[in-house]
Amino acid sequence: MFNLKAKRFKMVLKFTSELLVASMVNYVLIVLCGASFSTVKENYVLAAVITLCTAVPMLLFIQNWDQLLNVVFDKQLIRKTDFFVYYITRGTYIGAYLGAIPIPLDWDRPWQLWPITCVVGALIGFGIGNICACVHVIHWKRARRRIQASRQLTQGLVPLSPNCDVPPLLGIFYAKFDSQLGPRIVCQVPSDKQFIERDVFDTVSSFIITKSKLVDQLVKVNLTGVKIIGYPKAIPGNQYDRNAYIFNVCFVVENVVNNDRDYVYEPLVEKLAKSLEMLERQRQFLSNQSLPDISSMLAKLYNELNETGCSSIILGDHYQVHLALLDHRLPVPVVRASMAPVVCAKVDKSLLNCSDEVLRRLLPLINGFDSVAKLSSAAKVDIEIAKRCLTDAAVAGIVSFVPVLQYRSCYMVTPKIGTLYRDKAMQKQFCQTVKLRGSEMPNFSDIFRLLCLLKPSQTMHQWNCTYSPRNYRVHEGKLIQFALLKGLIRQICAYPIVLANCNPKFEGSVSRIDCHQLDGGKSIEELSVNANVHCLRVEKAFKESPHVVLIWKFKRCSLKFTFQCLRLAYYSTQMKYT
Repeated sequence: MFNLKAKRFKMVLKFTSELLVASMVNYVLIVLCGASFSTVKENYVLAAVITLCTAVPMLLFIQNWDQLLNVVFDKQLIRKTDFFVYYITRGTYIGAYLGAIPIPLDWDRPWQLWPITCVVGALIGFGIGNICACVHVIHWKRARRRIQASRQLTQGLVPLSPNCDVPPLLGIFYAKFDSQLGPRIVCQVPSDKQFIERDVFDTVSSFIITKSKLVDQLVKVNLTGVKIIGYPKAIPGNQYDRNAYIFNVCFVVENVVNNDRDYVYEPLVEKLAKSLEMLERQRQFLSNQSLPDISSMLAKLYNELNETGCSSIILGDHYQVHLALLDHRLPVPVVRASMAPVVCAKVDKSLLNCSDEVLRRLLPLINGFDSVAKLSSAAKVDIEIAKRCLTDAAVAGIVSFVPVLQYRSCYMVTPKIGTLYRDKAMQKQFCQTVKLRGSEMPNFSDIFRLLCLLKPSQTMHQWNCTYSPRNYRVHEGKLIQFALLKGLIRQICAYPIVLANCNPKFEGSVSRIDCHQLDGGKSIEELSVNANVHCLRVEKAFKESPHVVLIWKFKRCSLKFTFQCLRLAYYSTQMKYT
């Protein structure tokens, strides 16, 4: 206890002595700035006010002299308290200095006496410094959230470390076809490096500024030590020389033997080329753009990709392009219009801010039950663009896909149901997800029993009417959706096949379905969504048609099983006609 009191006494004594030293330093500064030697008391009052406004925050939040110099003079603001020390210190001194302006004026006011205006100015500067620090901290937090959301958006980001087996990005160059000089490199980053000798460039220039056969194709040129990845573009137009604007933005990576991991740069090259092509068609972005602007854009892209593996560049005034190196360890999912996307990550403002415009429109509309086609229609986005955007989001781990919930569909459990029985964390998550809004938490035993009661011969509507999950505080739609997402159950779908030598005719809206698609490769859900027809109407028409056979199988069934079903349909056709 005695040691603790002695330690506290030493800390108070040290704090007081440092305040006295700081006040003396401020007194000297006040005198050097023009204060009279005779007004000692007034000078020290101003010095005490400045000391309380500046030295106290420094002593509380700054650990050593190096940190103090870095914060006050070099503006190396790392922590939130650094912002307050920086702005409070400058605001107080500037306010005290500006407060001396009214003193020599001939207003003859009592508050013009020394040092009233300087004290008031110091206090006003102290308050303004606090406000500026708060605003800066808010923007700083938002920037950090955007960075974290960008990392969340790019899960699977390739770590560009020395131990990483991804070839490093050596540089980026922008090449175009000059009507007088031919193919040439307009600018490159870094500008002090020469990746290709002149004679070598003349040899491979036909693959960088290519003929029409290689336009809009990914071109990769292997040279000694380096590898050039490009996506050549040619924009026709009468306003250009030779009636076309031909350009290519190429990435130069290190050519490592027995390492083909440079494929992670391919989507970036393609996306950047298509974005520049679109802006050139709309605004003549490249043909009218100055060379320093293009160089600064490429430099920003080069530095950010090498430092963090992701970059956001602004083309023109408002068009923003997000690029990220993704390690495609997982297969890219095939997104169909009949699938229902489910959000797997937390959607907040920071995630929306770092997303592109299409994903920003789609994410708030995703509820796990609407199909991709319905979401694209609600967001007023072309369905192909929506599918590509959701594919990128699925690769990044933001969304996943499940079959659209149909009460006429059948479901059955998979062997993974045992994982749910053993995993306590999944059980808790399951109960929180499927509970009815405003009700108590359901019992896991009821949820597990309801899942095990799913049968292939029983539709979801029959199962729901028989066992009434809502009586157990369970939302049946969320139960099926979450179980599909975790792979605990499978959907059994109907795949229509047209019998041989038959050309069935359908009436009404079902006639919009092309009979050539009835080959067993697409389910009724896919066909109905593509034709914008209700599933029940399509299924009823197929069941009533004598020329169509419905094969029920799992949603993810092997190709071998599909061919076996086709053989059965063929044999049934032969038996029917004989």
